[in-house]
Amino acid sequence: CVVCVCVSEYEPNPPLTPLQPWRHWAVQQATAAYARGLARSVFTLCPCGKNPESYRIYEAMLAGSIPIVHNASVEHGRTTACFQPYKFLADMGAPILFVQSWAELPTVLAPFIADRARAAALQQRMLAWYQTTFVPRLRGLAVGLVQDTMLPT
Repeated sequence: CVVCVCVSEYEPNPPLTPLQPWRHWAVQQATAAYARGLARSVFTLCPCGKNPESYRIYEAMLAGSIPIVHNASVEHGRTTACFQPYKFLADMGAPILFVQSWAELPTVLAPFIADRARAAALQQRMLAWYQTTFVPRLRGLAVGLVQDTMLPT
């Protein structure tokens, strides 16, 4: 599945070939499998990629899976206040899990493994927060941006 997605990344305008319908189908299948995997997961690891913040965080929340996010400011050796990529999530009270080191993961997950009801409660809280706090806030920011930049006053 990952290979199919990577192929489309490295070939932004692939030539049309008899395999093109298959490639489209393969990417759709990979995307659907990824979404099903997230929906079945209680937790989703969200490591940094090229940037500290990853779309994986928001995909996990949308699917109802609790993101576990590595504190990028520590990972990249930056601990200054100006480099806090997840500050807005913390300020909004996002019920997601943060780790300073991936080595902490067993300790962080232990209480949830021991008490599945605790994990289910956090999962429900996270999904409710996403739907009632995050989405409306994001929508408001987007509307405000459009009004401020594109509509005459």
